[in-house]
Amino acid sequence: MLSIAVFLIWGVGGIFIQLALDVLPLIAYLGLCVFILPPIAGTYLRHKGASVSIFRPKWAVPVIGAIVLAELWQLGYFAETSAVSQGAESIVFPLISAYPVVTILGARLFLKERLSKRDWAILACVIVGIALVSVP
Repeated sequence: MLSIAVFLIWGVGGIFIQLALDVLPLIAYLGLCVFILPPIAGTYLRHKGASVSIFRPKWAVPVIGAIVLAELWQLGYFAETSAVSQGAESIVFPLISAYPVVTILGARLFLKERLSKRDWAILACVIVGIALVSVP
């Protein structure tokens, strides 16, 4: 159920990103994230009953890696928003939505997850479908 909600939120969100970029400069839009994300995260943590100590992690390699990855995701979001501001959504979003392909290949290479022949065939269909939708 949550996956369907995420699917709908991301889909509708893409439309509103373009609408916002029609009236705001790119840098102003990106600056709004600073005001939106902390209250959402704080509300979620309060709902889950998390204490303030959650923000004082033990500085182990996985924690540092997660922080670096979060920063890379932010850069990815900035790049996505910049791409939307410069190109057609009908081309930009299908290309951006191909990131699970990278995740699947990374899971295969680094986590040694096994993929069946059926999984590989579906992955190939997804790649071909994204290419077909994205070519103008």
